[in-house]
Amino acid sequence: MAIVEMKRVTLLAMNAERDRLLRVMQRAGCVQVEAVGGEDAEAYLRREHGALDAAEEKLTRIRWTLSQLGRYDADKPGMRASLSMPAVDAEQADAVAASEEELLAVVSAVEACERKSGELRGRQARLQVQMQQLAPWRGLDIPVERLCDTRDTVQFAGTVLGRAWEALETALAGLPAQWERIAEERDNVCVWVVAHRSARDEVQSALKNAEFAPAQFAYPAGTPAAQLDALAAGLREVDADRASLEEALRGYAKSLPQLRILFELASQERDRQAAAANFLSTRSAFMMQGWAPAPSCDALVKRLKAVAPDCVVDLRDPDESEQPPTLLHNGRVATPFETVVSNYSMPDPRGIDPTAIMAPFFACFFGMMVSDAGYGAVMAAMIPIAIWKFKPKESMRRMMWILTLGGAFTVFWGAIYDTWFGANLKPAFLQPVIINALEDPLKMMYLCIAMGAIHLFTGLGVGMYMNFKRGKPLAALFDQGFWFFLIIGLGLLMLPATATIGKFLAIGGALGILLTAGRDKPTLIGKFTGGFGALYGITSWLGDLLSYMRLFGMGLATGVIGMVVNMLAGMLMGNPIGIVFGIAVLAVGHIFNAFINVLGAYVHSCRLQYIEFFGKFYEDGGTMFAPLAHNPRYVAIRDSRADT
Repeated sequence: MAIVEMKRVTLLAMNAERDRLLRVMQRAGCVQVEAVGGEDAEAYLRREHGALDAAEEKLTRIRWTLSQLGRYDADKPGMRASLSMPAVDAEQADAVAASEEELLAVVSAVEACERKSGELRGRQARLQVQMQQLAPWRGLDIPVERLCDTRDTVQFAGTVLGRAWEALETALAGLPAQWERIAEERDNVCVWVVAHRSARDEVQSALKNAEFAPAQFAYPAGTPAAQLDALAAGLREVDADRASLEEALRGYAKSLPQLRILFELASQERDRQAAAANFLSTRSAFMMQGWAPAPSCDALVKRLKAVAPDCVVDLRDPDESEQPPTLLHNGRVATPFETVVSNYSMPDPRGIDPTAIMAPFFACFFGMMVSDAGYGAVMAAMIPIAIWKFKPKESMRRMMWILTLGGAFTVFWGAIYDTWFGANLKPAFLQPVIINALEDPLKMMYLCIAMGAIHLFTGLGVGMYMNFKRGKPLAALFDQGFWFFLIIGLGLLMLPATATIGKFLAIGGALGILLTAGRDKPTLIGKFTGGFGALYGITSWLGDLLSYMRLFGMGLATGVIGMVVNMLAGMLMGNPIGIVFGIAVLAVGHIFNAFINVLGAYVHSCRLQYIEFFGKFYEDGGTMFAPLAHNPRYVAIRDSRADT
């Protein structure tokens, strides 16, 4: 377990060499670029952002195009493609780069199609609204251009409230007017009224009382039926235009493989320009600052000097005031568990990497909670095969290896608990070590508490080690040693044979905590209250130990649910049809039981590390090392060429 030592990197070079040097750093993938600080520098140096804005715009356009054309991808990625990532060599990437103009023309064409599609959608919506408004008037056989006033008459076409229709008819009956009820629409009535001009005011008043709303016709001429036919023809035209656009987009989708590679190239360019935006530059030269892992620095300097012999590379250790990024380095077995640590928080770069210490506890607790040897055997056997076959992405691969190791521990604990797909096989060679949770739950509870105590003491020991490493032996004694005396003493008090020594250890530990925990307080009262408050923390230790009862609860739940599934399946298998249903119950029940308990075991294992274990020593506050590198989204580009 280790946190990789970081070096502060300062690079001075000519602007003409900037792009080549950026490409070298990106291929090396070991330099995190940071903004160059300093008020004096800012006074006469300038930062450049124009190229970054252009790169961002290009990347955004390509990303949007990929999302649009993805709907027309004839080779949609399946499960395997979603887990793994295709790769191309540098020659293929260069070919795509050479055809960038043609591919950007495709991007522009797709953008034009989308604009046209938006216009068509708007036109379609307008036509549909117009047809909806006009549909009730289909029975009106008068051209709309004739629905106008003449020298002697006035005309009205529109809707009135259905509940006001009788009152309207009564009001119109005594007037020189004719009317026609065209149609009903929901709670309204479509009506056409023609009246003598002398009765205009009375007719308008009657219509107003009925909440008259004038009709909206699509065109200024023609009958409503003819207008509806014209609107329908317009919709068919829109559909035809949209179909043409769809066909064009399907044609552009043939460029998806090249566009994905272009996206990766554009992403690399954007990352280089984002890094360059942190440089300070004059008209002829620039300065870069960042961080690099110490083991990679010699090779990095050689690669930089190879493309820019006159560049100046300065490497130094970080100052006390500087906070380098955190890069974890562990062995093959522990490395996947770095994900668990980073999901919590990166450790302080001057602290300790807990991954290697935490990994066996995590896997052990996972196995105790899943606790079915059958489930564990399937996980331990099948997941590595899936990794080999699908070659998943890094994040997924790490998670799968965690589950693989957790599956191996599940086999171990499932054998101890004698749970094999919910059944108790009682193999003879395991009889001496089998713990049946249903028959002897106290033994299982004591085991879980003991594992919790070992976990907590390990965390306390790591804290003591950190104090010794920093040259603080007294702090190790005061902050961790006295707690060891107190907790171990209290444990020995429970055993008659060791009660006397336990009493002395507990009293000595308690006094030590009381007298030293508040040593940093400026006043005597503060020192006493600080010591007393720390000693009161013994209650939190009790709570921490009880947290490990979840190992018992979840382990018991897995076995009980599996047993119930087997019982239900057994009850169904009385006849041939029942056998089919019984097998289905077994398959679905055990898959569900395994899934829900694997999920719960992972979450609760994380909780035990984050809350109980890390709380004894962990110092967070670090930031993850984020070097300038190719982080592919669609296609990995293999580039083994010499730096140019």
